[in-house]
Amino acid sequence: MRRNILFNLMISATLLVGISCNSNVKKSYHENGKLSSVLRYEDGVLHGLSEWYFANGNPMMRTHYNRGKLHGKQERFYENGVLQSVSWYKEDQLDSLMQHYSIAGRLVLEEYYRNDVLHGPYRRYYDDGALFAEGAYHEGMMDGSWLYYSPDGMIIGKGEFKMGAGVQKAWHPNGQTHRIITYKDNLKHGPEEHYDPQGRLILRRIYESGIMVSEEKTE
Repeated sequence: MRRNILFNLMISATLLVGISCNSNVKKSYHENGKLSSVLRYEDGVLHGLSEWYFANGNPMMRTHYNRGKLHGKQERFYENGVLQSVSWYKEDQLDSLMQHYSIAGRLVLEEYYRNDVLHGPYRRYYDDGALFAEGAYHEGMMDGSWLYYSPDGMIIGKGEFKMGAGVQKAWHPNGQTHRIITYKDNLKHGPEEHYDPQGRLILRRIYESGIMVSEEKTE
């Protein structure tokens, strides 16, 4: 699994000047002498809280294991010490809420998982904290109504999806259609049409499974 590969690389790539350990806890250090990691084991496998640190002493990641599998809360941090993300695991799979933060500490994304797959409400925010988009996933697929907002809170777009297939529409400030995009399996598939503020078609693209196969300007 990609996350376990990342954790293994983090462990093996750390520069060490020494390792201190007992039967249950192993500590490693950066070249500058600062703590690099604290890993807790039981019967030879990771168990309980494991911690990694940047060379400046700030936390890099804290995560919990249960008998070698990710289980419970995981926190990641930027090098400046600001929280980057919070997620929850169950038996090595993402489960429940996952939150992402900007380097300035603002919430930028909230999404839910079940069995390591997006499932449940989804919200993305502008850098200033205003809501940008909200919708939902069902078993990894966009599903139901999605709304898209301008920075001042006006609805500027809407999507209607059923298991990843549907149509997304956006409007100009004067209410005229701005663009219409069709989707299949969460990917652009079929026509994408762009209109000017007067309602005239100015651009038409055709996609196949997320790849543009043709483009026609009609201005």
